Amino acid sequence: MKKNIFIALSAAMLFCGCGEDYADTDIVADAPMAPVQNVEATSFVSSVILTWDLPENDQYYYTMVSYVDAAGQTVNRKVSKYSVDAETPGRARALIGGFTDTNEYEFTLTAYSYAGNASTPVTVKGTPEDRSRAKDYLVETVTFDPQVEAVNINWTNELNADVNLVLISLDYFNIKGKVEEVVREVEATTPHVEVIDNLPIETDIEVKYYMVDNETGEKSETKTATFQVLPTIYDIYDAAVTYIPESYYGINMMTIDWNETKNEFHILTSGNDPYVYTKMPATPAGTTLIFRYRSKKNITNFEIFLNGRAPGGPNEVIYQAPDGYKGLRLTNGYWKTVVWDLSDAQKNKFDFINNTATNQNRIRIDFGSQNTRELWFRNMHWE
Repeated sequence: MKKNIFIALSAAMLFCGCGEDYADTDIVADAPMAPVQNVEATSFVSSVILTWDLPENDQYYYTMVSYVDAAGQTVNRKVSKYSVDAETPGRARALIGGFTDTNEYEFTLTAYSYAGNASTPVTVKGTPEDRSRAKDYLVETVTFDPQVEAVNINWTNELNADVNLVLISLDYFNIKGKVEEVVREVEATTPHVEVIDNLPIETDIEVKYYMVDNETGEKSETKTATFQVLPTIYDIYDAAVTYIPESYYGINMMTIDWNETKNEFHILTSGNDPYVYTKMPATPAGTTLIFRYRSKKNITNFEIFLNGRAPGGPNEVIYQAPDGYKGLRLTNGYWKTVVWDLSDAQKNKFDFINNTATNQNRIRIDFGSQNTRELWFRNMHWE
C-alpha cells in the first residue's frame, strides 16, 4: 500500500495553471459544470490525499481545493485535470500537504470549466498523519538501478521531509584483503541519484539502507537490496579483437588452463619465476595493454618482456598499480581492470604508425615472483 501511494504522488503534485492548454478545445461560455463525484480523503504523512472521479465533460479544466489551515487562513489550490491517479486513470488525485498537526480538516472541492463556470461545491473531511512517519514511507521509495560495476540509487520525497538516507555497502576491493562495511549518509530531502561504484561483477551485491528523521534522530526499518551489476566491455568476448595469448608456449614454474567459452586463463604458479611466452600480434591495435584479472593475494613483480628478451633487458616492463605497488594488487577474488600504457616501453621496438613489427613477434609474461599464487585473467589485448 505504501509503495502504491508513492507511485501516484508525482501526478498528484502536478499543478497546471490557466495557460493555453485548451487551445484545441472549443470553449462553451454557458456550459454548466457538474460537481465532482465520489470524493475520498486518505490520511498521509503531514498531508491528506484527495481523490475523485474525473468529470466526463470536455469543458472541465481544473478543481479548486480550499481549506482553512491551523492559523485560520484560507488556502486555495488548483488541481489540473491532468493530475490523474496513476493506478486509476478515471480518477484525479491531489496531495494536500504542509500540515504540522493531526487535526481534522474540511476540504471544499469546486470544479471549473474552461470558461470559468463553477460547479456546486463538494466537501470532505480528512486528517493528516503525524510527520514522524515520513521516514517509514520514504524508505519504501528507494530503488536500485544496476550499472557497469556500479549502482544508481533513487528515491522520492514529495513530502520535502527532512531526512537522510543511510547506505551500508561493502568495500569489496580493500587492498588489505579485508571486506569491510562502508557507511554512507546522504541528504535525502531533495531527491537525486546517489552512486555506489567499484562493485564486482558476477556476484550478488547486498546493500542495507534506512531513513533517518533529522529532527528526531529516529530511524526507519533497515531494508536490504540484493542485485548484480553489469559487466564491463572488457568482460565480453569480441571476435574482432586479437587477444593475448593468441598462442602460448615455453611455460615455466606454472600451469595455465584456458576456458575457451569465456576467453579466460587460470594461472597457478609452482615456483618463484613463473612465466609464459606468447605471440605478439603482427599489427598491434595500439600501445595500451588492457585486461581483466582476479586474485585473492598480491602478485609481486608482475612483468612483461616485449619480444621475449631476458629479464633486465631494455624491453623489461614492470607493472605499477595506481598506489605504487609493483605488481597486481589482490582483488579478494573479484574482477578488476588493468589499463597499462606501454608506449614508452615499446619505443623503438615496434613501428605502430606503420603497424610493422621490427623485432620478434612475441612477449614474455611473468606472473609474479611467488610460489603457489593463483589468478585468472581474461580478454588481454592491445588498444
